[in-house]
Amino acid sequence: TYEGRPLLTPAAIAGEPVAKLLDLLKEPEDRTRYRARIELSSRPTGEVLAATTRWLETQNQSDPQYEHHALEALWVHQHHNVVNTSLLERMLASPDFHARAAAVRVLCYWRDRVSNSLELLKKAAADQHPRVRMEAVRALGQRKDAKAAELALRVLDKPMDRILDYSLWLTMRELEPHWMPDFKSGKQTFGGDAKKLAFALNAVGAKDAVAPVVALLDGGKVPKENTHGLWLLLARIGGPAEVQKVLAHAMKKDTSDAHRDALLPAIEDAVRARKVEKPADAVGTIRTL
Repeated sequence: TYEGRPLLTPAAIAGEPVAKLLDLLKEPEDRTRYRARIELSSRPTGEVLAATTRWLETQNQSDPQYEHHALEALWVHQHHNVVNTSLLERMLASPDFHARAAAVRVLCYWRDRVSNSLELLKKAAADQHPRVRMEAVRALGQRKDAKAAELALRVLDKPMDRILDYSLWLTMRELEPHWMPDFKSGKQTFGGDAKKLAFALNAVGAKDAVAPVVALLDGGKVPKENTHGLWLLLARIGGPAEVQKVLAHAMKKDTSDAHRDALLPAIEDAVRARKVEKPADAVGTIRTL
């Protein structure tokens, strides 16, 4: 306690009227709000949710704390296990990133009862704030389908931090049983984006990455416009045989200049940085090109 200041007087909660409990949701002390929500969860659902709707309607929307009050109303619905789609979508679009992030977590729990949950998570994964994107990535990890993995990887289109990186790594590992079969069959290449491919495959272990990439390239099942990322990825993760294979591909006459210009530095980086054995006649090949 702060010396010289009186202790905080605990708010009366047990047995208090619903209207008073709702007003306690505006208190600055988190523990008071938590205890009020717990008490509200023990009251009749119909009575509490009707009162919550009326309570929120009376709040001043110009109040700097309004977004938090609205979030508390959403949490009351969550405590009663009642989906309020309109309030959820309102909070997902909140100007306060704290509220948006919290709403994404609620969506995670309601995902099977919100018809457009995947579309909402797609939007959240592209949010301007990393905390919202992180919540979206973790929520996508609970969906258990290949499309969720594709959407989660979209966070790589924006700046990453170590928390987001770990969240995405964990999500790709959890979703591996759902996206890896599609990847091996050539149905899922994450748009041929080498960065996304590399992250996904490295998340599940580099030892599992090279063979599927080679199989996709040799199988001819991947649309040509999506193979550039696969060749670039193979140069980044492959061993001597794979780097030689990439160089041979770069030498082909039908390989575009732009594609070749991206592959050759990747081959050089493999040799210099990863210490992969230099491909046969690499110097002569590059001089010829």
